[in-house]
Amino acid sequence: MPWRDFAIKLAALAAGLFSAQPIRESLGWPDEMVLTLAITLPVMILVHMALQRLFRPRR
Repeated sequence: MPWRDFAIKLAALAAGLFSAQPIRESLGWPDEMVLTLAITLPVMILVHMALQRLFRPRR
């Protein structure tokens, strides 16, 4: 599933940004924003996938 892979990569990227303090400081992002992105974006993608599967038209 490409969306699941994308969600995992996005979470890894956000976790990498959170652990890379010089990059985070150069972006000017507060820690709370990076943590929110690391948690929220992959969850939203997985919920979207589940809803698509649930409401898929039957043939």
